[in-house]
Amino acid sequence: MMPTGKLYLDVNVENRGKRAEGGDGVAKRRQRRHARVNAFVRIFTSPAYIAIAVVSFIAYYFLFKFFASLESNLFVFITVPSFLIYLLAASAAILLTISVFASVAAYHKLKAGAATCAVTSGITSAFGGLVAGCGCNASFIFALLSTLGVGFLPASAFVAFLTRYNVEILLVLTLINLLLAYYQLGVVAKG
Repeated sequence: MMPTGKLYLDVNVENRGKRAEGGDGVAKRRQRRHARVNAFVRIFTSPAYIAIAVVSFIAYYFLFKFFASLESNLFVFITVPSFLIYLLAASAAILLTISVFASVAAYHKLKAGAATCAVTSGITSAFGGLVAGCGCNASFIFALLSTLGVGFLPASAFVAFLTRYNVEILLVLTLINLLLAYYQLGVVAKG
């Protein structure tokens, strides 16, 4: 027997009542989001953490530039828009700053997870520097892949893929940094 429209409406009215009481967690989600915003404000209103963010932004920017110019004798030929470079470096700096704050805050509680996010921010910036080039880093990537046992044809296909989709890959790396920063803010908000 098929449910009637009246039964469907009755179920919805019952669920709306639970939502109004906070039964489905809307109030809890709103409270967690508010705690994350408070943690972000607490971190980035401190002069020490602002200094960490600025220094790490500069360091990640130069790390990015170093990997982008690895095979071209320090001449940087970048095929992506420059705002993506700044966006990736800024997201990595934000992630590192939040991770440092979480590490300091969790020092006595011995919570895990802060160091892995800080390491991830460096990896995304370094990989972004390799991806942003015009394919000039092909010999470096070939050497790296041959160390891992990858043959010539798969390695050249991988380099072609990186060169073709470098803008999209940088956007994904930035998104990874921002998602990890959001996760890290949740860790800070709980602690």
